[in-house]
Amino acid sequence: MVAALTEDGAIGAYADRKAALRVQILDAGADAATISLADKPAKVQGLAAKPRKRKLDHYRQTLRQAELRFGPSRLSVLLHEQLDRWPER
Repeated sequence: MVAALTEDGAIGAYADRKAALRVQILDAGADAATISLADKPAKVQGLAAKPRKRKLDHYRQTLRQAELRFGPSRLSVLLHEQLDRWPER
């Protein structure tokens, strides 16, 4: 499980590294996706300022892909609510 949730530091480009991480998480199954989603609302809720666009994009992509693969959950609804503070443009 730890390996599924750990990004590959050998992948240099942020977008590529995060895309690989999302694939890893989803391929590891619903439990890994749940853990990944559980971590994000707390991180987003505690932010005073808008995070960088690339971080928001990663969170939104993780959320969309997890919901497509495993369906919506209480955690995904919570993350949607947190991310709605910063609408996509």
